[in-house]
Amino acid sequence: ALYDGIGALFEGDNITLESRSEDDNVIIVFTQSAKNPGAYYLLENKSKLTFLGNRKPLLKKEMLSDVKYVSYKARDGRKIRTYVTLPTSGEKPFSTVVMPHGGPWSRDSQLYDEWAQLMAYKGYMVVQPQFRGSAGLGLDLWLAGDAKWGHEMQDDLDDAVLFLVKRGLADRERLAIHGYS
Repeated sequence: ALYDGIGALFEGDNITLESRSEDDNVIIVFTQSAKNPGAYYLLENKSKLTFLGNRKPLLKKEMLSDVKYVSYKARDGRKIRTYVTLPTSGEKPFSTVVMPHGGPWSRDSQLYDEWAQLMAYKGYMVVQPQFRGSAGLGLDLWLAGDAKWGHEMQDDLDDAVLFLVKRGLADRERLAIHGYS
């Protein structure tokens, strides 16, 4: 009930209770969304909420791009979800960067991603496929990555770009991949 009450104050943001006292009378609350790099609050006695401060992003709020959550079919018919961060300027088709998450047993979310936002601000469309082997999207997708590194797992990344090329959003001649981990 406490978490739901806090969530109602920050509609559209992801809420994390970062730290708390044993009796829950002092809680550090962190809020974040695709266009909110993060803010910290202090909740005292379950009633008094005090703003502590924001994370300091590289970009100002008005420079941030929309993030879309779409799905496409991989070449073998499997449904794959992806996050697409659209550029703040420029015309279609966009130069595009595929930015796979680490892992593979990890995933992206529709929360603030400084790399994606920075590239979008510079005119690149950023694609973050939740390829087979990604966690948190069902056991079937997670297990589908077993022994598929460099094969179907890589195809999922390529198929995300082909999906966007076919829709006139990505320029086939201006593609890159960026990652770490």
